[in-house]
Amino acid sequence: MLGGLVVLGNGTPGLAAVDRSVIVSVLDDRGQPIEDVTVKDLEVREDGVAREVLRVDRATDPLLIALLIDDSAAAENAIREFRDGAKAFVNKMVAAGKNQIALITFGERSTLVRDYTSDAAALVSSIDRVFHRPSAGMQMLDALIDASKGLAKREDTARKHIVVLMTEGVEFSTVHDQTVVDALRKADATMHALVLTTVTASNETEEVRTRNRVLDVGTRTTGGRRDTLLAETSVEGALTSLASELLTQYRVVYSRPDTLIPPEKLSIRATRPGVTVRAKTRAEK
Repeated sequence: MLGGLVVLGNGTPGLAAVDRSVIVSVLDDRGQPIEDVTVKDLEVREDGVAREVLRVDRATDPLLIALLIDDSAAAENAIREFRDGAKAFVNKMVAAGKNQIALITFGERSTLVRDYTSDAAALVSSIDRVFHRPSAGMQMLDALIDASKGLAKREDTARKHIVVLMTEGVEFSTVHDQTVVDALRKADATMHALVLTTVTASNETEEVRTRNRVLDVGTRTTGGRRDTLLAETSVEGALTSLASELLTQYRVVYSRPDTLIPPEKLSIRATRPGVTVRAKTRAEK
């Protein structure tokens, strides 16, 4: 090997290769996880350049999940369904292994209700004590930053996720959207948002526009999902579906040349028709 080069069989120097990995969700046309994904099913590109896919294995690392629940005044009519859905989600995730969940609410202010634990009974008990706060607006963006900072401090090898369960009530956080996205990236966390749209909210305020940008960029670039829920009764099904997705993820290992300037953009797509892949869009350095 010569510096960053490796001598090929024909005597000419070439770039040494390094392995990188990324966690992905692979879903069929009904949004259901696919359980038989192989190397041939996925195509990986960095800055538009194809990379060789070496392995595709089921992701078995424990999950660290910050579950953020809207308990603002806007959630009054949905809070029971939020609690029921959250409890179903917690029970499914904890029963599957060494996964840990923290509970955070963000009506009026960002509040840590229960720190990370795999104790399902303790989490359910905490969820049962979540009620809407009359006259309170939400501070979802502040809660996202708090959750991201908490995850960034964890040195676990676990997969890190933030799940936001919210209405479209009034937003009172005053942070810049890029600040929130940067916090998500620093934490290496995947953001998921389940948004109930039964509440009519004004989209004219800067705070709401900022929140909408975060909901778009935060979920899309970190490999998460954004669900629009049209009725309170769909909350539990959406959370159960998300739990199934997280429990059926894959770790994709691919090869890239060891260059001085690392790529920036990552793109992963399925070669199977009708299959969707969710993954972060920022290449690992």
